[in-house]
Amino acid sequence: MSHIGSDKSTYADRVERQCRWGGALFEAMDFAPRTEARDVIVGWLLDDGDKQRTHRAHLFNPMYKLCAVAVGPHPRAGTCTVALFAAQVVHKAPPGKPKRSSSQGAKNVLDADFCRKVFTLHNKVRMNPASFIVVLEKGLARFKGNVLYRAD
Repeated sequence: MSHIGSDKSTYADRVERQCRWGGALFEAMDFAPRTEARDVIVGWLLDDGDKQRTHRAHLFNPMYKLCAVAVGPHPRAGTCTVALFAAQVVHKAPPGKPKRSSSQGAKNVLDADFCRKVFTLHNKVRMNPASFIVVLEKGLARFKGNVLYRAD
């Protein structure tokens, strides 16, 4: 599982099909059947398995002014949540008439409300990192060794 698409495209390639971007661009991915947007954000904040904590660093980077989130089915993980962060974007198509790429893209979005919640929580964490301390502390109790278990 990687940031390379089934058509061998990078996330920058996929974004450039829809718009031009500038400054910085980053894609965060979560491969798990999450039912709570909070769990996606916690996963990115913990960034387990990445010694450099790349997702965490990008989540808090003030350079990123824009974020788009999608969630859809994934053949191996069941579900994949993807967020794209950009410093700036200039749309190629007129607003209201998005261009569709040949890849799966927006047609696989399962839950627009879930995507909005991930987007909102990302902004909350970015604007006030201390606001998530309580959530992270509660999450510590869900660890069994190196594995984080669901709350239910």
